[in-house]
Amino acid sequence: MFSLLAVAAMSSHAQAPTGQVSFERQRSAPEQARDVTVVVPMAPTVKSQYTALYQMFSFQFSSWAPNSLHWDAPSNLNIQSDGSWYIYSRRLANFRRTGGFFDTGDTFTALANVTFYDGPVVNGQCSGSVVHSRDFVLRSLDYKHEYADVANRGTDPQIAANESKIRCGSVTRWWR
Repeated sequence: MFSLLAVAAMSSHAQAPTGQVSFERQRSAPEQARDVTVVVPMAPTVKSQYTALYQMFSFQFSSWAPNSLHWDAPSNLNIQSDGSWYIYSRRLANFRRTGGFFDTGDTFTALANVTFYDGPVVNGQCSGSVVHSRDFVLRSLDYKHEYADVANRGTDPQIAANESKIRCGSVTRWWR
């Protein structure tokens, strides 16, 4: 029995790596987790006789899972003319392992960047000058965490201030 343990110990020792092991965690660049841009022309202005508030944009997102970061549909970002916004996803999950040999990972934040333009859609792209740009944060997630029915809301006064100039919006989803 002693010889069997000695052989097993020598066998495992002989297979050990000979180089130095680095324990430094490498952070993934956000560019590696970038979604395609969706261009949405602003809906025709339909203002009620009782209020000037209307929905400017409703961006609909498909499911997306770059390298184990999950953003599941149905998912959307709605922006009102007063600058109020609401972003939602049925499920978010972070299973991106960044610790190499160790079962560890970094915290990532799901967000959508919207750039607003003063020109119409031309050949599938927004035209004109950039009026305003902003990140709409959905949520941050630690490694091996997942959440259902994730939502966030807020108000951006710059949207309301530039509402009459905005004609088109381009959105890009990110994991940062």
